[in-house]
Amino acid sequence: MNTKNVPLECAEVEKQIKPFLDWELNDTDAERFINHLHECPVCKEEFAIQYLISEGLKHLEDGSAFNLNHEMGIRLDSSVANINKRRVYNRVMIGLQVVSVFVLLFLCVFVLY
Repeated sequence: MNTKNVPLECAEVEKQIKPFLDWELNDTDAERFINHLHECPVCKEEFAIQYLISEGLKHLEDGSAFNLNHEMGIRLDSSVANINKRRVYNRVMIGLQVVSVFVLLFLCVFVLY
């Protein structure tokens, strides 16, 4: 795809397709990438082409059936689910840290008095 006439955001998203497929994007970039694909049919088509090349060839080698739209949906949904799980995990960890600080403060006050 010629990126000369494509807005910078699309060119940036296009460069992120391979890192996305290789699970190399951080959560923020992956979420922006997925959101852009939902809004931009040009980038979604480019993603479909690159996804077909990377994943479709694997299916050709092992002789299994391949439904591009279904497989792409699973991959995108899986990424969203992973992002959401990490968000919940991070919030729980922050909550535990806050509780730990209060427990330590309580123990310090209790021991000093």
